[in-house]
Amino acid sequence: MKNISQTDWARVNQLSDEDIDFSDIPETTEEFWSDAEWFMPPKKDSLINVLQRYQLKSSDVKMVVRLVERLTH
Repeated sequence: MKNISQTDWARVNQLSDEDIDFSDIPETTEEFWSDAEWFMPPKKDSLINVLQRYQLKSSDVKMVVRLVERLTH
């Protein structure tokens, strides 16, 4: 890991809900979550799946290169 957290996670894990200042975060309601949808992104996408999803041909070289770059970052 390049960026090592400097957070004292042991101290954070010991905090109770009452110890945490939520004053800058409005409480959510059932209405807020009423139209929420569960989304699980794919763990990893293959180039073949991407090509098929967007109905691309291998001759679309520039688009394929951009997609590969996006998948690898």
